[in-house]
Amino acid sequence: MINFKSNYIALVLFISSLCCITMFTSGCVRESTSKKIATRSPQRKSYAKLHKYKLKLELLTSRRRFYAGEDVKITYRLKNLGSKSLRINEWYMNEPDNIRLYYMPYKRKMTRFNPKEWILVEPEYKQPANRFELIMSPKNMVLIDKSLPFVKAAGEDNPTVKRGKYYLVAELTLNSISTRSKPIIISIP
Repeated sequence: MINFKSNYIALVLFISSLCCITMFTSGCVRESTSKKIATRSPQRKSYAKLHKYKLKLELLTSRRRFYAGEDVKITYRLKNLGSKSLRINEWYMNEPDNIRLYYMPYKRKMTRFNPKEWILVEPEYKQPANRFELIMSPKNMVLIDKSLPFVKAAGEDNPTVKRGKYYLVAELTLNSISTRSKPIIISIP
């Protein structure tokens, strides 16, 4: 009988301690509401043109010599040089989709940019092509990694991309804003 009573008391104490622990820890549980990133899909047919902005698109990667067949990624910086925040509604969530590239063999000194003279490399848009609102404060910037598929395709077995020097220019693919980088010279030995 004593053994039964002690087991019964131990069981009651165990259950009551579990109740107390549950009561104390349930007050510590915090319910969190996760914020969803606002995306826009499907795309709108058009986006309003923005006015009075000052952007600079420039290549940050210092390397200018790449080898034929190499898988190359370079980094561009888009910087808001204006004195006001800039709100871009059509920014692609997949960052590389925001830039298209132009390249052409280096022949002479360039005086102006004529897109008809260049070879265009449009991004292969990642599907679904979700967009989100990008807000750039003054002096703020966005970094965009971009691959150079024509360097990978270069070589002796590719008649369109030969080894040598090339001009390279990047341009935003967006309709509401436009900016282009200065031409740089890269080489594929």
